[in-house]
Amino acid sequence: MACKKNDAPPEKLTTSEMAQRLYTQKDFVDFAGSFAKNFKYLTDYYQTPALLSNQEKFVSRLKFAGEDYVELQNIHKDYGLNLLEIQNRKANLENSILKLFHNQPALMEYSEDEFWTIIKQSVLLMKQSSVNRLIKSNASNVTGKAIVVDEIWDCLVRATGLGVASIISIAALHALAKKGIQEIVVTASAFMAKRAGFIGLAIMVLDFSSCMYRASYT
Repeated sequence: MACKKNDAPPEKLTTSEMAQRLYTQKDFVDFAGSFAKNFKYLTDYYQTPALLSNQEKFVSRLKFAGEDYVELQNIHKDYGLNLLEIQNRKANLENSILKLFHNQPALMEYSEDEFWTIIKQSVLLMKQSSVNRLIKSNASNVTGKAIVVDEIWDCLVRATGLGVASIISIAALHALAKKGIQEIVVTASAFMAKRAGFIGLAIMVLDFSSCMYRASYT
């Protein structure tokens, strides 16, 4: 029998088409809320007096430490931070994405750059639509003012351009999702440290914080 046209695998959607399909899905709305809140949860941990008064030196020391996990631990301790706590909070972000991959497996067909393009486009579409009301009620208190999830996304997009590729490996999350792994459990190992992107994470968090806390006063 001749092959039917509908036997062929479906064509991969463009990033714009995928974003159009994704932004109305409850799975994506849930992801948008959890990712934003988890990023703020991570960022809040960096708000120590020692770090806020000397951000450039902190980043400089991280660059000098490279992949020396013991030295990375010591540097964070000097600034009132615990490296394992940062890894655990970062795992929340990764688990948000991992859950999205399980719920929307078509996303695993896209490259890292394509994935973040889809996320950014989907968030912008969601914020411009009535879907946005689904996340507006989820608020957290920042310096006395309620900052809602869509405002957190404003800072994620504006301050960093969603430049999370340096701190989260989409390829690694693809592999975990394909193996059926449901959740990332962080351990204080050199293996994890080499892949945590602490320099990129620090820069992104500090840029985000600048936007987030400035927004809380406007």
